[in-house]
Amino acid sequence: MHYSVPRAEIGGLLGAPLSTKSFRIINIKALGVRALSTLPTSLDAPKPLMFHEQSDLTGVLSSGDITKWRNFINSATVFVHHEGHCANTLITELKEMGVKHIVLVSKKAECDAEDRVSGKIIIDDFNNLESNYSAMGNYCKEHEIELARVLVGWGYSSESREVPIQTARVNEALPGCDFGTPCNSVETLQKIADKDAFDQTVSKSGLNVIPNYYKSFERDFDDDPKNLIKFAKKILEGKSNLNSVDIYIKHPSTGGGREIVPINFDRNQLSDHAYIAEKTLEITDAISRCHNEGKAFLAPGVKRPLVLQMGIQNAHHIELQLIDKVIAGKRECSAQERGQKKAEGTVELNTELEERIDRQAQIFANESNLEGANTLELLVSNPLDPQSDFYFLETNVRLQVEHPVTAYEKGLSIPAAILANSIGVKLDAVYQK
Repeated sequence: MHYSVPRAEIGGLLGAPLSTKSFRIINIKALGVRALSTLPTSLDAPKPLMFHEQSDLTGVLSSGDITKWRNFINSATVFVHHEGHCANTLITELKEMGVKHIVLVSKKAECDAEDRVSGKIIIDDFNNLESNYSAMGNYCKEHEIELARVLVGWGYSSESREVPIQTARVNEALPGCDFGTPCNSVETLQKIADKDAFDQTVSKSGLNVIPNYYKSFERDFDDDPKNLIKFAKKILEGKSNLNSVDIYIKHPSTGGGREIVPINFDRNQLSDHAYIAEKTLEITDAISRCHNEGKAFLAPGVKRPLVLQMGIQNAHHIELQLIDKVIAGKRECSAQERGQKKAEGTVELNTELEERIDRQAQIFANESNLEGANTLELLVSNPLDPQSDFYFLETNVRLQVEHPVTAYEKGLSIPAAILANSIGVKLDAVYQK
């Protein structure tokens, strides 16, 4: 079933006109998003998901890999390190896969309320990864576990470099246990985990990136309003078709659309001293706001340079779901409010454009050496135009809350594919199917 969502019907949501016929609000029930009043909410019957307990893997996996997967769900222990909606979603999906040994690693109240798991580890702080991974390691030792995987979900410390560090430490301390977290290496996270590092990595690879301050001047922004104005002038000099430009200011440690401050520059007023004075005050305030927003994600006394980018108008916001280096699906999240997604669906792309995007995404995945679940985000000017511009935005280096959209469309359990991949199951035929 296809839903058409013209912009006029969105009412208050910000984003590009959603005119492609394949935009489906298919995650309303899965994610608890309130249905838009002008949209139908009936859904197609979901496809049976591959890797769920009753699914037939004959023909898509080798007999050896089927045995390997069956042994995993029957004998391995999967730790769920989270709470609330994330923990509930992951436990539900693990139960549907048929995983027999699930251990919840969470706060006391969450553990007390959960009765579907075979074990519980009570922790005080999700961000204290050294302590929490030690507790998981002790659990494996006490229960003589030979194979264990950790799902960190989304939010909290799921994107921290400490995840691979603590995983390696516990695995080394347990010689009789294959203990792992499907995630990127420290080296990969250094290249892509935050906005400024991502932009530099994409630029060095010669891939499409939104015009940004670092690429324009080969140095970080130093909080000087004059240099931000210089950046705006440089963009307008190179784009004669624009009468104005937005410069987006953001702290690199904050996720998603959180506290992006746009500053608009009018080409015809850049020689006006009063206009420049007004813009200088606006920029100074924006810089202060962005730094204050980033403080919560940094150690006391640490300061990081802000990210400056050209604002791209009326584009579609597209996500590529990757498992290791394979593109497993695509989603559209153009329906947004104040920089936050309101609904997601599948996306229709011109075939030639999709091939162009996929080629660059594959280069990025290979050169960055992606592992586990990653979501590569980009802006696309016109999804139906084979020559459309597109720009890579960032990578979410974790499983996303929106992954049920891809599961619904592709008929593939994303957490199951991540776990299967982590134990060496070959998924090529699964992705083709």
